Amino acid sequence: MDRERLRDIVLKLIDFGKTTHLVSELSREDVEYILDWGQRVVRREESVTEIAGPVTICGSLFGDFRNLLDLLEVGEHPPLNSYLFLGDFVNRGKNSLEVVCLLVSYKLLYPSCVVMLRGAQETNELTRRKGLKAEIKYRFDTHLYKRLMEFFGFLPLASVVAGRIFACHGGLNRHVHTIDSVRRIIRPLPTLERAAAGIVFSEPIEGTGFLGHADESCGYGSDKVLSFLKAAGLDLICRTGDCVPGGFRYHCNRNVINIFSTMNFCGHGNPAALLKVARNGTWEVVLCKEEGS
Repeated sequence: MDRERLRDIVLKLIDFGKTTHLVSELSREDVEYILDWGQRVVRREESVTEIAGPVTICGSLFGDFRNLLDLLEVGEHPPLNSYLFLGDFVNRGKNSLEVVCLLVSYKLLYPSCVVMLRGAQETNELTRRKGLKAEIKYRFDTHLYKRLMEFFGFLPLASVVAGRIFACHGGLNRHVHTIDSVRRIIRPLPTLERAAAGIVFSEPIEGTGFLGHADESCGYGSDKVLSFLKAAGLDLICRTGDCVPGGFRYHCNRNVINIFSTMNFCGHGNPAALLKVARNGTWEVVLCKEEGS
């Protein structure tokens, strides 16, 4: 692996973020290089990764590259800080490719400082409908799109953070009873079913039990959260998803926190939220706002 080449790519991407240009000058060769090496790294990770604190947890990014740079300025770029990204790197925004390439480049340069999880947007259906496929087809071709989807299939699904927090994109369903039920999931995952679908797609509900089909996304209530956390010896589920007006929201008797990390998403004026986790597992929410808001 050519670390100097990766550093050059990172610097070029950061410089691009300081301009008003619509897209960066990423070459096809650079993207393929990043994905090839990135896949070699993520495929060796467990489906549930173990992360020590301190670490900063980041929610949905939705292809907004300059927003990502703003967040990294607040929290400091790797290797000065470690990050866990909960997925939703792509779609809706104009620079999904830049977001993915910067994060994977940082992961290759500083593997212990960056963990990337699979999100709902990193699926075939949503990338076809929400913008990623069109973005890559316009800039390159469908072959590179397929290559990126192959990479997404190898991403881990969840993390245990500082021995206190279970972090994933979605949450629980009827197939996710324990952390071991997630650890047993074999990747790559071209499609998401059963336990993997719950981890990526499910959402907390006000109430108890499960709402929805067993093999699909579903709603999960406070009783299911409490049972899962008690069995795992954990205190919190940290997830991400759709825009939250205040940047974050607690659910299920404050046993679930939803963080959203894209500022002013679709003009809503919302702050972005990051969850900073200390070495001992305590956490605090950090809000980031656009200048003038």
